[in-house]
Amino acid sequence: MYGEYSDFEFSDKAHMTAAVEGMYKCLSENTHIPVKLEAAVGLSKMLKNDIAEDILRPGLPQIIENFIQLMDQVDSEELVSAFEVFMSVYADEMGPHAVKIITHLVEQYKRLVSIDIEDDDGEALLAAQGCICAARRLIDACCKNKALLLELRTIMYPILMHGLTPDGLDNIEEVIDMIVMFVFYCSEPGQPIPAEMWRLYSGLLSIIAGGEVDPEGGYAMEYIERAVFAFINFIAKDPTTFTQLVAQEFQLDPANPVTYIQETFKAIDRILVVSN
Repeated sequence: MYGEYSDFEFSDKAHMTAAVEGMYKCLSENTHIPVKLEAAVGLSKMLKNDIAEDILRPGLPQIIENFIQLMDQVDSEELVSAFEVFMSVYADEMGPHAVKIITHLVEQYKRLVSIDIEDDDGEALLAAQGCICAARRLIDACCKNKALLLELRTIMYPILMHGLTPDGLDNIEEVIDMIVMFVFYCSEPGQPIPAEMWRLYSGLLSIIAGGEVDPEGGYAMEYIERAVFAFINFIAKDPTTFTQLVAQEFQLDPANPVTYIQETFKAIDRILVVSN
């Protein structure tokens, strides 16, 4: 109930403090999952209040651990959204915990997308989308730390690739945003972007433009404006590789291999045909 009234100004600051500390205790010490879940969601709502933010800051490592443990026990989109609120409010303090959090979010995502949507009325799918949103928010918060971002890129890579498939299309906007951030902040002008990242370039180009058998373009055609930012970053950061041969798995005709620039112009031609 306190969470629902978190926008209110409490005249008795001691009362507010006691309420937040009580909810924190329910999250960290109570053994009943429903109670811990309500406490986690309630605390995230209480963070609208600066007093709650200051009270909870010292216990942030324990709160993160509690969220991770709870997410292993409950498939809840509301819980993941609550975790995302904590990452947003304490963005500047998430660095030391980023690898652990991203690793857990990736593991959760893989598990959740494997659940049959008919088995849980789509709750797992919503929770999976929440994991991607939370990961994107945390990566955004870590952009100034290149060494950390490189480590997070390696952990996130399988999820980025999955996001460029029909099964991952629900998360395509967040995935494109993360690709843009990884290319822009992890790459120095004139230094090669890793080959695996260029596979994301080709994959994104493919699902946007589609092939000759796709009269309406790729299945992600509607996200072309967002994808353009990713393409621009690849080309600007690594123009040398842009002129080299595309990875083998993306060569439509292995007997006549094309470069990334040729692949790009073919895709542009395809998009113009579809648009007309």
